[in-house]
Amino acid sequence: MKNRSRVILLTVVCLMLGFSNCYAASPPEGQTSTLSGSFQSVFVDSADFIGPVAVSNKLGNGTYTISYDYPSTADVGSNFTAHVSLVVNDLTGLQMLTYQYEITVQVGLSNGNGMLQLVSGTAPLYPGAVWGPKNVTIPVTEANTGLSKGQQENATVTIRLGITTYIGYPFNQPRIQTMIPTAKLVGNLTVNDQVVTSQTSNGGNSGSGVNLAAFLPYLTLGAGAFLVCLGVFFPRIFPERQRP
Repeated sequence: MKNRSRVILLTVVCLMLGFSNCYAASPPEGQTSTLSGSFQSVFVDSADFIGPVAVSNKLGNGTYTISYDYPSTADVGSNFTAHVSLVVNDLTGLQMLTYQYEITVQVGLSNGNGMLQLVSGTAPLYPGAVWGPKNVTIPVTEANTGLSKGQQENATVTIRLGITTYIGYPFNQPRIQTMIPTAKLVGNLTVNDQVVTSQTSNGGNSGSGVNLAAFLPYLTLGAGAFLVCLGVFFPRIFPERQRP
């Protein structure tokens, strides 16, 4: 009987410990995740006139890949930071190199407000070159979001690539290219301007308080340790009396 009780007790402890580990490993509700991806942007240079020389044939084209990642949420009072990279996949015809380039990240809120920031470079990029990753950081404020305390808005994230190439002989000059697409909507974003609250027993919100759910794994571990000690030492302290 005594051995069976100990087996049951230890089984209960193992189940409690397993629950505690699963709870601790699960991400908290509302945790920010990272969204990432890539897309291509191209241009076809088909100008009919450049400087003093008329041209009837294409001057070439270019293909680029933009890679990005950004957090799924942004809080007022903090910075929203996206990471972007540029790859020059191909340049053809008279396109010699990428002369200047800039990547613009724009956040557009559903309430009509928006914010944007860009990064740029001027070091020559030849086919196969990689530029980045670069940080695009946008301060998130009540002024540029139009939000007040306790409000939340959905937003879109759009990335735009601007390219200037250098074309060779006989023109030997920079050319601002029209990219296709001119801008790419890459995903969504949630912008928060909320007061940190905790749920009260009557279903309301309190501006301050202790999140008891955060301590649940530790309480479970403590209860398990107590039960282990009880199962080990209780029979020694209070030994079972032998029946006559």
